[in-house]
Amino acid sequence: MSPLTLSRPGTDESAPFYHGYIDKVPGERIGEYLTSQLGEVMRLLAPLLAELLREFQAVRASTIALVEGLPSAGWDRRGQASGKVISTRAIAYILVGHVTHHLAVLRDRYRLSSSPDALAAV
Repeated sequence: MSPLTLSRPGTDESAPFYHGYIDKVPGERIGEYLTSQLGEVMRLLAPLLAELLREFQAVRASTIALVEGLPSAGWDRRGQASGKVISTRAIAYILVGHVTHHLAVLRDRYRLSSSPDALAAV
């Protein structure tokens, strides 16, 4: 698991729309969550969509490599997305929270199950 830990982004680091995703992240161990979510998605969707799983695995592995290689000063940088300010740190939290949201939808609406929620166990 990745040791990357990031402080929670402030409310001024992203548009209010993203705060719901950020709030779904239980702590600051972003590297660990990115890694554990990969395993959770693989277990949950293994019976359904082999090609999509390979794609998700490749994208998540690339994301993990990117966040692990970002210098400390890079996490405070800000840019714009859809005309709104967003920080690099907020993007990392949004990535974790977004997958957490979709895992919950798959469990609740489609009754897919696997092991207990990976983030709850971390």
